[in-house]
Parts: sequence; C-alpha cells; structure tokens
Amino acid sequence: LTFYATGHAHLDLGWLWPIRETKRKALRTFSTAVRLLERYPDYIFGASQPQQFRWVKESDPVLYEKLKRKVAEGRIELQGAMWTECDLNLTSGESLVRQILYGQRFWREEFGREATTAHLPDVFGFSGALPQILHKSGVDNLLTIKMSWNTYNVFPYHTFRWQGIDGSQVLVHMPPEGTYNSDLLPYSVASGEKKYIDKGLCDAACILYGIGDGGGGPGPAYLERLKRLKNLSGVSPVVSSTTENFFKHLRERTDDYKTYVGEMYLEKHQATYTTQARNKRYNRLAERDLRTMDLFYAAAYLAGASDEQEARDRIWKEILLYQFHDILPGSSIARVYHETDKRYPVLLAEIARLTQ
Repeated sequence: LTFYATGHAHLDLGWLWPIRETKRKALRTFSTAVRLLERYPDYIFGASQPQQFRWVKESDPVLYEKLKRKVAEGRIELQGAMWTECDLNLTSGESLVRQILYGQRFWREEFGREATTAHLPDVFGFSGALPQILHKSGVDNLLTIKMSWNTYNVFPYHTFRWQGIDGSQVLVHMPPEGTYNSDLLPYSVASGEKKYIDKGLCDAACILYGIGDGGGGPGPAYLERLKRLKNLSGVSPVVSSTTENFFKHLRERTDDYKTYVGEMYLEKHQATYTTQARNKRYNRLAERDLRTMDLFYAAAYLAGASDEQEARDRIWKEILLYQFHDILPGSSIARVYHETDKRYPVLLAEIARLTQ
C-alpha cells in the first residue's frame, strides 16, 4: 500500500471566529506555505477555496503573485471546484451549480486551469443530486473524510463510485485515517492502513496533513517527517503528491470499486439544521430573489439591454460565502450571525433594486 500525501490547511471561513479573522488567517496560512515551499523542494501544498485566494489578492498583492508562481510550478494544487466548501443539504441546486461556476471561473481566469476534484472534507452530508451536478460540470472526483464520522453505522467504503439520483457517477475517496488534519506520524500511516476498508481492491490511499480548521497547515516538523516516511521500516511508503495525481492512479482500476447509490446521510451534526433559523430563512429568500433577478436579466440581455453582470456576480459570491458549511447550517459562533443578519437585508434590497 502506498500513501499519497498532500499538505493542507483546512480553513473554515467562519466558525469559532468571524469572517474578518478568516481573512487574516488566510494571509498567515499562505505566507507560511510559500516560505516552506521554498525551503522543502519536495513539498506540495493544496488549497481548496477560491474565496480565500480572492481575499489574499485584495489585501496582499505581493503574496498573491508568489502564490501564482507556486501554482504555475506545480507546487500549490488548486483542489476544490467550488467557491467555498459549502453546505450540500440546505443550498439549492442552482446555488450548487453557481458554487462550481464561480469557483472554476476564478481558477481559470487567475491561474489558467480548473480543478478536477470536489474537495469537501468537512461538509455535513451529501445530497444525492451532487453526482449529476459535478459530472455535468466536468468534475468527476470527490474527496471527503466526513462519512467516517457516522455516529452509529460504519460507512462501508473508503474508495468507491458514487451514483446520484439520475445515474451519474463520480469517484470518491475518503482518506482512511479519518481526518483532514493528519499529524503525518508513523502512527498516522499505520492507522490509515489498518482502517482502510478497500485496501484489498486498491493499492493507494490519501493523507491530508497539516494543522487545519483554523488554518496554518504543515509546519517544518511535518515536512521533516515526510522525508523519513518515504522509506521507513515498518510502515507503508509515503509519497508527496497532488490529489489530482492520486485520483489518476485510482482511475486505473475504476471497475474494481463498489458503487454507493443515492444520498450519503451523515449521522452527526443533525442539530445544525434546526438552529439559526433567521440565517436559513435569509438564504432561501436570497436564492428565490436571485433566481427571479437572473431570469429577468437573461430576458433583458436577449433584448439588448444592460445585464448588470458585475453587480449580480458580486451579490452571488457573497451569498455563496454565507453558504459555507459552518455558516449556513448554524454551527458558527453568534458573532458570525450578527454580521450575516446585517448583510442579508442589504443584499436583498440590492437584488430588489436590480430587479425593478
């Protein structure tokens, strides 16, 4: 068994801190990553949310240019196809499509490439409609660890084909260690190998290592361990790799994997769907009004009128931000909702103005 290791810094856009602190966390995380990429030539770092890159571009253009160079060199992987790692149960189908539309557009315009994988390690369950949306968007891979967090029933696979309600399929891998914040210790590798349900069918697994949730990513100690784990007696070998190359390897034996059909329901975090009702209501009102606005502007565009594209894109991106998987479900601190409660009425008023 070979483990493909990618450095990662899972950063919740809002959770135990407000959004403005996330902006500072992103700067610290990316500046650390760039410094360590220069120091360790075999290090590959992955980042998954275009929203964070946009914040860095706006607040630190010098750092952003360094990020662009590292992406061009293949040292930083653009992992996620969505604007944010959004909730998949409360968001509408149109919002999920927009998450991919704006996410992939940002990667393409800023870096000249698109992501091939939906990187959603921490979302609270997976709608059965998602495989169709991903497949039709040209995204045929999904990486998560979340279904290993079930409270009662052990999810039956780590590497498998997921079939949606229309028959579309995507290839899914769940790092068997069960975390997106691996310490990359010998124990991490041994634990992943022991837990790996599909190791009889598949000769590879993924490790996402580094300090996450609040960002930060791998420090020097992680990268020193990576050097040693490449060839350490008693544990499976570890190679530094992008998740894209990992999925390319998995696809060499796609027909061997089992198929899971329909919704992947997570037996955890259910209470998040019955809290912060005002925030959830605002999201649904915004989705409804955005649909009406876009319908009117599509007709106006065909008639030769102005389409106000820049304003509409700006509103959509802010709504997509608030659909992040710790904001929309209701698992963030109260301060996050004090701020979204102020912004939603402003956005709804602007949508109404544009729709008149």
